[in-house]
Amino acid sequence: MQPLITVENGFTKHQFISEFVRATNNTVNLDVIDELFDRLDMDHDGQLNDTECWRANREIIGQFSRLRVALIVVDFQNDFVSGSMAIKAGSAHQNPNEALFNINELLKDTIFSLVVYTMDWHPQNHISFWEHCRNSDRVLSEIDRGRQLMPFDTVSFDEPKCTQTLYPSHCVQNSWGAALDQHLIHIDNAVYVKKGQDQYADSYSAFMDNYGLKKTKLESILCEHQIGAILVCGLAYDICVAATCRDGFDCGFLTALIADCSKAFNKDGEQQTNNELLKKNVAIVTSWEARKIARGQLIPGEWISAIVNKFLMKNCNQKDEILEEDELIRELRNKNGNRHF
Repeated sequence: MQPLITVENGFTKHQFISEFVRATNNTVNLDVIDELFDRLDMDHDGQLNDTECWRANREIIGQFSRLRVALIVVDFQNDFVSGSMAIKAGSAHQNPNEALFNINELLKDTIFSLVVYTMDWHPQNHISFWEHCRNSDRVLSEIDRGRQLMPFDTVSFDEPKCTQTLYPSHCVQNSWGAALDQHLIHIDNAVYVKKGQDQYADSYSAFMDNYGLKKTKLESILCEHQIGAILVCGLAYDICVAATCRDGFDCGFLTALIADCSKAFNKDGEQQTNNELLKKNVAIVTSWEARKIARGQLIPGEWISAIVNKFLMKNCNQKDEILEEDELIRELRNKNGNRHF
């Protein structure tokens, strides 16, 4: 497969930027690419020589060569589709079944290096369950003990010390509600990741609990399969899908949320999630774009920005180290009568 971005000896800034615009379907941040060119053009002659092209390919373009992409389907379980925590009962009134067709069409395609299904998998007395908030093994704060609590209230516990949104019991281990929806296609050799198994810690993200203290096996599985990028979809757009995207990016994976394969629970949750994730350079894509990404035919502009920003930061730090070293040498020369160092 031909590389999606090609940088050749003699490329001007205009040619360089045009390559990135084409590869990202005009979604790349032009200011970022402009700065990248200036940083690569070490001799400041307005074009890239062989050495500068080699560096561009090694540091930036090479990151997208043979990129292995995983599809992560988040929590498409009975309780979230039609059970006790049905997404369509939320204030956004979105129907999970409207995302199912697009998810299944992606799953039918054999373009992903790995497919992961995640599942909420709670013990029956989980800390998030409204019905169990006054159990003897936990202590609500004094304020919350004295008020009538309802599902979706946020409370504080003195024991264990935490803040928690209360939900109706859902996705209890080995129950009907915890099973994946029967209409969701199951792929051979897929990986299943269960989360929220600690009774005293919730886990929106498929990577770790809400406190960032205990990781699931997802990150290690992705690394084992040499995955560099993840495409995330499922339920709920603004809760578990969003949290999985945030943590996936923070774990070092190029990350995108597939919007038409996900449904939100809260009114305005979708837009708020998009705004937050885009600031982190997590891409928001369609299922059509997801296919092109997995086939190596499209690179989200946000992914380019994420890679370039790392490069620029690394370069800036190296430049600072060189300046500090030069300053130290000058001081030593002054102290020692300008003798050669």
